[in-house]
Amino acid sequence: MATRRGGNRPALLAGLLAALVVITGGGVGLLATTGWADRLLERAGLRERPVVRILGAENGVDANAVEAALNAYAEAEGITIEYEVSFEVPNRLDELVAAGREPDAVLLLQPGELAGLAGQGVLLPLPQSVSGDIVSGWGADWLNPAVVDGRRYAAPAGANLKSLVWYQPARFAALGYEVPTTWDELVTLSRQAAADGVAPWCVGFESGPDGGWLFTDWVEKLVLDRYGPDVYDQWVAGEVPFSDPRILAVLDDLGALWSPPGAVAGTRAFVDSRSWQDFSGLLGGGCLMSVNASFAVSRLADDPALFDGASDASLATFALPGTTAEGGAVLVGGGWIGALHDRPEVWSVIRHMTSAGYADDRQRSYAEQSGVPQRPSGALWPVAGQDRSIRSPLEQGMLDELVGAPTVRYDGSDLMPPEQARVFRLEGMRFAAGQIAASVLAREVDGARPG
Repeated sequence: MATRRGGNRPALLAGLLAALVVITGGGVGLLATTGWADRLLERAGLRERPVVRILGAENGVDANAVEAALNAYAEAEGITIEYEVSFEVPNRLDELVAAGREPDAVLLLQPGELAGLAGQGVLLPLPQSVSGDIVSGWGADWLNPAVVDGRRYAAPAGANLKSLVWYQPARFAALGYEVPTTWDELVTLSRQAAADGVAPWCVGFESGPDGGWLFTDWVEKLVLDRYGPDVYDQWVAGEVPFSDPRILAVLDDLGALWSPPGAVAGTRAFVDSRSWQDFSGLLGGGCLMSVNASFAVSRLADDPALFDGASDASLATFALPGTTAEGGAVLVGGGWIGALHDRPEVWSVIRHMTSAGYADDRQRSYAEQSGVPQRPSGALWPVAGQDRSIRSPLEQGMLDELVGAPTVRYDGSDLMPPEQARVFRLEGMRFAAGQIAASVLAREVDGARPG
């Protein structure tokens, strides 16, 4: 990151002061109001750069990309940005707050963590100037999960598309298949593939302690598409229970999709133990389609043939279809950046982290680290003005769906109470593996909601 500069150099400082007096005609005050003069003073040790400390969960190549993007902004603005990585951001934040060493901003991965921090007074509400700028670039739907008691407490810092169906266009063409646009067409395609001796689906939900999140994505997308954003919001809020006939119908339809012999590669019984990151079946011809989030592309990014849009191996995606071809609502996840200290440079960094410029700097860093042009990063920003030439055709298609989406809703399990979300994931894996009925899943998840 940008580092502090300066030292004990009396002769240099004396000469610099004399030059400044000559230039300004009597002192450093006038010159110090200009940006380049600030930098001159900082580098000479006369003025410390403002420091913005950020705590976040990004690690590895992602952390390198974050640091590269923030470093470019820090150098341009004459500030220092220090980025601390933690795999347990909420716990680490508690430690720092208790010790009186809290960061200036925190980067969270789930919107469900925001309400608690806002209620505790840890996060500060966004100033209207910052909130207004972000709404104008992203749209109000993107900021709604950060609203607590009528005030916005964080800004979205990146997004990902949920419930994308991954496939190989060349294979579809060779088999004479077309991309389905409705649920009925998807079911018909699944049956046709099985009849042709091709397992239509690779399904895997194992993800360590977070196992089952991909199952919840399937359910959420179908609820959102079939019944619309109002019912979806009521369901997430607990006003529509899992035992509601509409939710049970979604679960039954999923069970019917995965149940027929040959519908799932390796059989349905093992979907709870197969990793969500396992693309071997799709890439090796063992299945026709697999549902995953857009960030899964980062697991495939070292093979240009998978994302160049030209080779037979190249992958593409389409949204898991709802009841009709219209669809309309986009299901997303994403990170959030909130402030703990009220200083101009902190709000400036937060505003920048929502921008097209920050998104471009992050993307360029991914490509530079790997040496692969247009290397997919899985880090998407739904804002106009980005340099599309640095993105692969695969990610350009994902951006097309995100930018200007008329209706956006966040991952429902990320917004539900944590204990209910945990039961949704774990019991969901049992249901997906054919171990329990939809009614049992609904009863267990409804019972886990507090209050």
